[in-house]
Amino acid sequence: MIDTGAERRWVSSSGDRRARPLEIAITRDRLIENEAFESLSNVVRASLDFYAMREAARELKRAEGSRTVDRADLAIHRVSEILSKHGTSLPKDALDQVRRAVSEATSAVQQETEIQRKQANMLGALATMGMAAAALEHEAGRQLRRLESYTASLQKLGQSIAPSRQSIQKLAAELEEWVGEFRTTTALFTTLLEPESREQRLRLRAQSVLEQVTLKLGALLRGVPVDIGGVSPELRLPAATVVEWTALFQNVLVNAVNASLDAKRRQISVSSASHGLRRSILVQDTGAGVDLTRADELFQPFVRRLKLSPARQGLGIGGTGMGLTIVRMIATNLGCHTSFVEPKKGFSTAFRLSWSEKA
Repeated sequence: MIDTGAERRWVSSSGDRRARPLEIAITRDRLIENEAFESLSNVVRASLDFYAMREAARELKRAEGSRTVDRADLAIHRVSEILSKHGTSLPKDALDQVRRAVSEATSAVQQETEIQRKQANMLGALATMGMAAAALEHEAGRQLRRLESYTASLQKLGQSIAPSRQSIQKLAAELEEWVGEFRTTTALFTTLLEPESREQRLRLRAQSVLEQVTLKLGALLRGVPVDIGGVSPELRLPAATVVEWTALFQNVLVNAVNASLDAKRRQISVSSASHGLRRSILVQDTGAGVDLTRADELFQPFVRRLKLSPARQGLGIGGTGMGLTIVRMIATNLGCHTSFVEPKKGFSTAFRLSWSEKA
């Protein structure tokens, strides 16, 4: 070890400088925040995150077989079947009372089911915003570095005897661009804060929703272009809130971005199709692709097979294995079907959202 007085530099036997080890602060109340400390923090956080995810998966599996509403609905159905078979053996007044009670119970269960679906979709939207917030932590650091560079440029201009008009205009344009990007980034969360976006259930135009989601994702698309030109301007989505559709398409697009980050050609294409009363939206990307024989497993909680390079992992996008689970939960509650299908030529993955119109 060579002690320079100002700092300690750790040198190997061959003379090469290497990372400093963990060091206790002079006050002995903490460790110094060096590279070794950061590595230790990452190991601890990763371990706790892995444990939390596995425990949550086990708890979810245990809860699958104990859904109160599903059991109540099944019990009511059985009572109805018994009444149909043996109701004639009961006095008419008693039979009418039982049928009224069953009807009331059925109505109560249906109302409870609808409430739970709305709550589940709202929780899905909140979870989506939470994942976006985690991803934006990295983006916030990048934006701050840009702002610091602009500050440095302003200081240089201030020191100039006669700063050129061209230099000032260029810096002003860069600052204006930064403000626009920052506003776009924060707009990602405004939908959730608007009461009408959370409560009004409307048949929204698919193209308009996708335009807004793509615009608000902004920096989280990481430069991957999204083409929504193939979506019919006339196509309307099933009745739902803006928040529900925003959460669904945000997860689908971020998932496609993750898959495309390390691809040589990065492209996401969104199109729509109509066959009779059947409607569908297809989201395709040029990323890693999926095994269609096991693709349905990707919709299960905490299942994630996409491997990102270390450089891409640092971007902080996704990683929990919950995105597609949220997509299917919201879609199912809205009467839609989700699946991975065979992609068209030039693409590696195709996600399809489909539903049927009422005759």
